[in-house]
Amino acid sequence: MSNSNEHIEDMLYKYLDNECNSEEMQLVTEWLKNDENRIEFEEIKKLQEQVSQANDSEPIEVDVDLAWGNIMDHIATSEVEEATPVMHAVKESTNRLMKYAAILIVGLGVSYYYMNNNNNSNNSVSAVATIEETVEDESVMNAIALMEKEDVKTPDGSDVSIKKGSTLKYPTNFEEGIREVELEGEAFFDVVRDEEKPFLIRVGSATVKVLGTSFLVKEVDNFIEVKVKSGNVMLFGTEDQSNAIEIGKGEHGIYNITDGTLVKTDLTSHNFASWRNNVLRFSGVEMTAAIIDLQDHYNVQIELANNNVASCLFTGQFRDKTIGEVLENIQNNFNIQIKEKNGIIIIDGEGCSN
Repeated sequence: MSNSNEHIEDMLYKYLDNECNSEEMQLVTEWLKNDENRIEFEEIKKLQEQVSQANDSEPIEVDVDLAWGNIMDHIATSEVEEATPVMHAVKESTNRLMKYAAILIVGLGVSYYYMNNNNNSNNSVSAVATIEETVEDESVMNAIALMEKEDVKTPDGSDVSIKKGSTLKYPTNFEEGIREVELEGEAFFDVVRDEEKPFLIRVGSATVKVLGTSFLVKEVDNFIEVKVKSGNVMLFGTEDQSNAIEIGKGEHGIYNITDGTLVKTDLTSHNFASWRNNVLRFSGVEMTAAIIDLQDHYNVQIELANNNVASCLFTGQFRDKTIGEVLENIQNNFNIQIKEKNGIIIIDGEGCSN
């Protein structure tokens, strides 16, 4: 799928729910003529069926306005004696925003776009600061995602979704024979294929090289991570390309900035870019894995007080839901209690029999 990835995916779910209009039905029919697209459709269809089966077993209506309030009511009257830390969320870094604050204040040609997304139940907003500067007689754009995420298009027509607090630097025109950008933070790329002009992403001390594909690049602590949705991606240290690794669809590559080592594994979750369309999908995953996704998506810290809960298998789909709504769904489906202590969400209880 192209940057219309999110649009097509949403349309496929509407198609499976019999909610498409005639125009959308025609678009889906044309899209399904491609063999690779049909494979992806079957995967989505399978997940939808699993979610439907889980929901049919005991349907639960969640009150959007009261969900988190109900959880907080439990929290207010509960205490946790001791909780064993299991995992911690990676906090969003705001250092990059501060880095550019002075530039914004003195007004170096800043264009600021602000828009409300009325279709998002979380009332999220999107804003980007675009700073144009001249480097060696070339015009360079700095796109900084200030809130939620921001979508930009590079000169070759490739689409990039930049996560909140991240910065993408790219020229107004690519040089002949190469397409090169710089990233600080996290972004999802959907690169237009061009056999003659490789697309390079400089991030920290690593480089990502592609011809055309879709993937996520994330800079966190001392690591550069690449997670591939389609196609193939090369990852290597900028100063040493001899140990480059090729990462394919459904794979996860990690570059260690400290020692320059590279490793490749299979993806354990397909929610790695859930922040793009605010959708989380789980299909029979263990609670520990679901918690990792929830922490990353909502930027919260969650701990398990009882290891019996860790093996509970969780299936569900959440579109434009708050963390409170998701937690209430989990609490209603399993024999667990959800509490809070010192800003940390605690999941406790007897566990479950899967």
